[in-house]
Amino acid sequence: MRCVRDPDVRTFADHAVPWLLHEPVRHNVLATTVQSRLDGGHREAPDSIWVRVLDERERLAAVAVRAPPRALLLSGMSPPPAQALADHFASCSVDDVGQRLPAVDGPADAALAFMVRYREATGARVMPGLGTRAYQLRRPLPPAGVPGRLREATDADRALIVRWVHWFTAEALPQQQPSDPAAGVDDRLRHGRMMWLWEDRGAPVSFLWLSPPTAGVVRISTVYTAPAARGRGYARACVAAVSRRVLDAGATDCMLYADTANPTSNAIYRQIGFQPVDDAQEWLFSYS
Repeated sequence: MRCVRDPDVRTFADHAVPWLLHEPVRHNVLATTVQSRLDGGHREAPDSIWVRVLDERERLAAVAVRAPPRALLLSGMSPPPAQALADHFASCSVDDVGQRLPAVDGPADAALAFMVRYREATGARVMPGLGTRAYQLRRPLPPAGVPGRLREATDADRALIVRWVHWFTAEALPQQQPSDPAAGVDDRLRHGRMMWLWEDRGAPVSFLWLSPPTAGVVRISTVYTAPAARGRGYARACVAAVSRRVLDAGATDCMLYADTANPTSNAIYRQIGFQPVDDAQEWLFSYS
């Protein structure tokens, strides 16, 4: 196994994207991360890292991407390429990668193999971060009896959405360094049909946004309901209605990630018809 670090996202994409899209649900986050940089929706940070792992026959076996402020993101892989990646990052100097690796995230078995080898090689202290379960949907089951309606977000909703995305991140991802969500909100508003609100009696009560379709897969994320409006089915109705619109518009699959430690959200998504696909795990590193 050998690791190849590409100089930029375009070089990496030429080699890696067709391979990633063989499993478009499992690799959706990686694929959309690459595509957003190619499209210019997100500027490629100078300390971004694009790595491929080649086997003994020079065939692509795995990939990893570091697009700050994200953790190192792993594709699906067996233990040998995960260990090769861990050795590669353990051997990098601080100047080489811009900073010490703060975390790794990916399919649970791959992330575990990377973490164990990296910890052995660097002496890093390790704590488990967020565990998530990927769900896939092709036929939504809309809930009955939830008051309100779905509508697309508009520029008039911008301030509310920025505030809600900030609160969502603080609540769902407390270990993640806070960042300004305004650029992501503005990009989706410009694109259109990527942010949706459920409103009841004329007031927004729940929200979600979408990723651009990749190989027919659209990812739902940042599902948030105002605290005072929780427990009434608004998020479930919003997710089901948006899923139906996306699939009717031609997507082959909707997908999302749910926190494995949150039984409420996992139950809600299963009630809508989402089926579990894969588990992912984040590991956080700290250094003396």
